[in-house]
Amino acid sequence: MAIRMNGLSLELLSHPGETLKEVLDSNNMTQKELSARIGITPKHLNLIISGKQDISTETAFKLEKVFSLSASFWNNLQRQYDEDKMSILEEQQIFEEEKSVYDANVYSQIVALGYLQRETKLERKIIQLRGFLGVSNLLNVKPAIAANALFRKSTKVATNDFALAAWMKICEIETDAISVQTSLDIEKLKSKLVEIKNLNTLDPNVIVENLERIFAECGVAFAVVKNIKGAPVQGFIRKINNKVRLCVTLRNKYADIFWFTLFHEIKWRKTIKNKMQRKNQNQGFKAEVFLNVGKVMARIS
Repeated sequence: MAIRMNGLSLELLSHPGETLKEVLDSNNMTQKELSARIGITPKHLNLIISGKQDISTETAFKLEKVFSLSASFWNNLQRQYDEDKMSILEEQQIFEEEKSVYDANVYSQIVALGYLQRETKLERKIIQLRGFLGVSNLLNVKPAIAANALFRKSTKVATNDFALAAWMKICEIETDAISVQTSLDIEKLKSKLVEIKNLNTLDPNVIVENLERIFAECGVAFAVVKNIKGAPVQGFIRKINNKVRLCVTLRNKYADIFWFTLFHEIKWRKTIKNKMQRKNQNQGFKAEVFLNVGKVMARIS
């Protein structure tokens, strides 16, 4: 089986029929005899051997009875061929409409943060972004965001859908590595509010470490994530794989926004148990600010 590489053409892929032809030759068996043994027409068998017809699961089990090769062997050959073929076609089937929405700036930021390795070919970059953002087509990014998560963002700055989607994905990645000790415990979280507010006297590194610890004890994976330019987002909340993820960021070097966002997000933790739908969004919320701006910026920047 040919190994897929960038630029590999369909003509260089090895169809499972080629392997079947080799097995036939090594067993001194004609196509006519094999077709009789497995109950298919010689024409059908010839189409398989010539690479014009796939080996079906049914045919794979029939071949298992004739040769000392399992059905899994033939099925895996066909599966790998199909995947390699699709990988090649994926590049060839990227149309201009999708290319027109590709965002080079967002891609470069993701690469700079170490989440992707830079590609040179536009088509490969688009495929990378599809995988990173979890969409089959970049045109699906905007509707995916609308159905994705609860987050708090500035209404004064235009939102770049790709930047916002990238920031949300980074939040997911960063919280994947955080283990929580229990399921979401709202009452325990409420009891920790004073402790959270009093963290301002600590070293900035210790502040974040303690926030991670406190939230983990309450069943929340918490992370402070660097901002992506074009994503005027300040807070993010979502439940993924039975884990509640809470991320906040610092924008414009204002630590009060950081704390306001943090307590704003805490306020809405109860909504996790109600399918992540916010309630009473129009109610005001005032958060006390205790943080030294220099300390937090030294930690985050």
